[in-house]
Amino acid sequence: MLFNSLSFLLFFPVILILFYLLKEQYRWILLLVGSILFYMAWKAEYILLLTGYVIVNYWCAIKIEDSIKLLEKKMLFYFAVFNIGILFVFKYFNFLIVT
Repeated sequence: MLFNSLSFLLFFPVILILFYLLKEQYRWILLLVGSILFYMAWKAEYILLLTGYVIVNYWCAIKIEDSIKLLEKKMLFYFAVFNIGILFVFKYFNFLIVT
């Protein structure tokens, strides 16, 4: 699903309306499910890849919070940013080359 597609034009308002109808404590679930559906619309097989990235970055965030050493926190942060960078390149590389 691209941001300028008809399916996104239908998908986004539905998520937005549901977001404001839900209680605050459940909004994160909607955003998680909406994000997964949005990503799966591009290529459903890659949901395992996305899940892996989420787990790794969640682990990094927990370790950053628990760590006392500044160097360790920085290294975990840079690893998490690198991890997100790989996802960005994987998803948008063809788009950047074509334009």
